[in-house]
Amino acid sequence: MIYKYEPEAFGFFQCKVKAPNNLIYPIIQLYVKTKFGLRTISLTGTFKYMLFSEEIDNAIKLGYKFKILRGYTFKK
Repeated sequence: MIYKYEPEAFGFFQCKVKAPNNLIYPIIQLYVKTKFGLRTISLTGTFKYMLFSEEIDNAIKLGYKFKILRGYTFKK
């Protein structure tokens, strides 16, 4: 994970995300295009998604697990 090497990492990261099993209200939301238009969904289980580092930090507090696959870092 990037945070092992860069504790203050700031940027966008493609991640493999594992949501905790005990979540009532998942906080990571995705936009999906359907035949009825654009919909917002909140996933549970394991999925891949591009996230901002601040979203990752917040989700870790709720028990989400992340494996960083690649990303872009920026100066704050």
